[in-house]
Amino acid sequence: MKVISRRSISVAYGEPVHPIMQFDPSDSTYLYLMTSYQMTRVKVAACNQYLTCAECLAAADAYCGWCTMETRCSLQHECTNFTGANFWASASGGVQQCPSMAILEPEINIDKENPALIIQINGTIPNLNGTNISCDYGNNIHTVARVVGDYANQFIYCSLLPREKYPAFPDDQDHVVVEAALRVNSKNIIRANFTIYDCKRTGNIYPKRA
Repeated sequence: MKVISRRSISVAYGEPVHPIMQFDPSDSTYLYLMTSYQMTRVKVAACNQYLTCAECLAAADAYCGWCTMETRCSLQHECTNFTGANFWASASGGVQQCPSMAILEPEINIDKENPALIIQINGTIPNLNGTNISCDYGNNIHTVARVVGDYANQFIYCSLLPREKYPAFPDDQDHVVVEAALRVNSKNIIRANFTIYDCKRTGNIYPKRA
């Protein structure tokens, strides 16, 4: 056996901790530690110190996991709907469980008519049917989204942000990178980048390649 997760806490300076410890019978997420002169009730894990899913699951803390719909590292019972499938990812399954999204057409021509994003959902995410979902492009720009496909292969169809809301192209570039986040019940849970390009600008910027 080997230690894969370690945390230090201060109980009583200069005093040894008694080897016999006891879980709180009313809440097993707390442990009672004793020294010669005092007893301390401590939480078994500090999950909130991990800010991303990768940090949370890579820590391999037996008590911590990723609460997908709340985008936070937590104890299992502290995650809303934790008894439902894929609402909470245990560290025992590894970092590959972290939720993510892939945009299937990551490069979009600025002149394309009725452009849209088709997003493939990966990792530990519950069934999104029946939830309030949209795509968030920042600057308070949201567009309607809907779930397509079955639960085993969830895809999201999302309208692209309006043409007049496209970010400005840098002077020396024929493309601009945009971040899109999937917003579920008013919270952004995953995100990915895509590129909008303009072939007309390519000819001006790179005349020998256009």
